[in-house]
Amino acid sequence: MDKQKRIQREIKFRAWDKINNRWIDVWKVVFAIDGSLQAVCDLEEMYGMYQIDLEQFTGLKDKNGVEIYEGDILKNWLKEYLFIMEYGGLAFGWRGLTPFANGRVEFSYDTITNPKIKRIPGLEVIGNIHENPKLLEKQGESSAQR
Repeated sequence: MDKQKRIQREIKFRAWDKINNRWIDVWKVVFAIDGSLQAVCDLEEMYGMYQIDLEQFTGLKDKNGVEIYEGDILKNWLKEYLFIMEYGGLAFGWRGLTPFANGRVEFSYDTITNPKIKRIPGLEVIGNIHENPKLLEKQGESSAQR
């Protein structure tokens, strides 16, 4: 019998400690029976769900090979458009922060059911929503001026 080779996307998380404004080295994620987040643990302590923002690795890398997580701020290399990586329940995607056509541009990559997608050559990680909130403010100001 031939074995089917399954391609699986790597499942990794990072967590932002909202109280101490720092990254937690995620060792364990604790979910309730209903699937809701309960806590995140590093090697020394447990952090409650209200203390952290848990962000999942998308399975994608940017044009430089940098891993893309939820909450990352991405820049399009052709224009000065910024995007935030988000999870929409069925796929990871990025939401535009710059006005485009008749609204905001939105794209998605389904790395969950199609784990062969590995890299997004046109985008670059330039920060994240926790450590670089000024990138979002600057983008809002420049968008309003256009």
